[in-house]
Amino acid sequence: FDSIGNELWTKVYGDTLELYFAEEMFLRDTNIIIIGEYMKTSSSPSQLFMAWYSFVGNQVAIKYYGNPLKQESVPSVTEISDSAFLFVGSGKELMASTSDVYVAKVDLDGNLIWQNRYGNSSIDDFGGGGIELANGDYLIAGASNKIDNNTNKYLLRLDKDGDLLWDTIYDNTPDQRISIIAKIDDSYALIVNGHKDNAPNNTMQLYGSDMNGDFVWSKEYVFGSSKLWGLLKNDDGTILCYGSSRDNVPSERAFLMLITPRGDTIWTKNYKYNSSLTNYINDIIKSENDSSYIFVGTTSNPFKNGDGWIRKIDCMGCDSVQCYFPDSCFVYDCENDYPPVANFSLAQDTFYYKSGDTIPIKFQNSSSASAAYTWYLDTGDSLNLVNPHYEFTQPGDYEITLVARNVTCTDTAKATLHILDATGINEQIENNNIQVYPNPSNSNFTVILPNEISMLSSITLEIYNSVGKQVFNTYYSKPQKELKLDGSQLVNGFYIVLLRGDANVLGKTILIKE
Repeated sequence: FDSIGNELWTKVYGDTLELYFAEEMFLRDTNIIIIGEYMKTSSSPSQLFMAWYSFVGNQVAIKYYGNPLKQESVPSVTEISDSAFLFVGSGKELMASTSDVYVAKVDLDGNLIWQNRYGNSSIDDFGGGGIELANGDYLIAGASNKIDNNTNKYLLRLDKDGDLLWDTIYDNTPDQRISIIAKIDDSYALIVNGHKDNAPNNTMQLYGSDMNGDFVWSKEYVFGSSKLWGLLKNDDGTILCYGSSRDNVPSERAFLMLITPRGDTIWTKNYKYNSSLTNYINDIIKSENDSSYIFVGTTSNPFKNGDGWIRKIDCMGCDSVQCYFPDSCFVYDCENDYPPVANFSLAQDTFYYKSGDTIPIKFQNSSSASAAYTWYLDTGDSLNLVNPHYEFTQPGDYEITLVARNVTCTDTAKATLHILDATGINEQIENNNIQVYPNPSNSNFTVILPNEISMLSSITLEIYNSVGKQVFNTYYSKPQKELKLDGSQLVNGFYIVLLRGDANVLGKTILIKE
């Protein structure tokens, strides 16, 4: 087609008995690549194919994959790094009653790099889609019938060679299957359950997940009887979902829904080519020349006879001259349209380190209206998870920063983690009757001694900074119950106040803060 939808040429491939189902198309500088399923006849097992065409539609080459005695279907093809494609679908032996998740990696020339099947051979498992992670692993989404014969969401993580690292079945949501997974950024994936099985009106469900399969949010949508088939990520972070809808009408209509990365609805639209026919959207692209969208689909009657369908709409979904204003697109308002709020807590903010130790810390995320998170740990490392764990190996004061995101909007929360060096100090710290006040202190402070210390003939008082360096030392003969100290020479930070006397060594922490 040209830029205004006029047909330039049409090509038909294969003989009359062969069946080809194109799943994805990719444009290259010199050719077009089409990937999908192939059946020699309508009763033959399906195989995968990859074909190359010139820009005038002439077939250059075609390759087939899979065993002719096995059924292979691929609903998802994703272009990945190192010049390759990731195929995700389902496969089973020709006479088998159950299917497995099928994943394959193929280079741009059609050479098979690896392929594998996953799941339990005694029950049905289905592959819906896959994405590549920042470290080269793959996150695969689909469905499993492992729980009470219900269809449940199923996630798998594979390494770069296709070896299974972990898999998770979400059994608290029966009668669901993941039909789409899309990488929004390195920290966040959008998971789509196109429709909930056995639910009234084909309820649509979306989930935001980090790369460990922990859900950030979930949303449920009911727009008549609707199904989602795919999505398109926009440069501004919004996501356009497409599918079909039937709401008190005799036939299905094409359906579009623009959402934020947290699943908040911006607008929804229905489209029809012919109100008496079934209307579908098969794919959608964003125009490079303006802010409009162009979708292609099919429209058919109950006898499966139909036509191709192409339509251009503006950024707000309008398809008529009366409302087509490409310059008045939706602009996300960070202050009013679901602004993200970053917040987190630590179980405690002070820990004691001894040489060779690791200090495991879990961060509790309590942010709201956020789609994705990045944690900066003041060690040079960052984490893109909801509630991450991290092991610190050195003492010090660490400023922990959490950035929460939704669309192009961000919010930041910070807290300081204090890891005090107690190397060589095997004494009891904190769990004693020493009192230090005021705490925090801006200069002077008082140490109140417990009876077992104040009754000693002499004691030594030592103060250590957060990296274990002694910064103060004094000796008391016949100490008083209260010891008044001048902290004006101490810089801001955490300190350990240590008392030594006879066999008793006790300590307490104090924060100096001007």
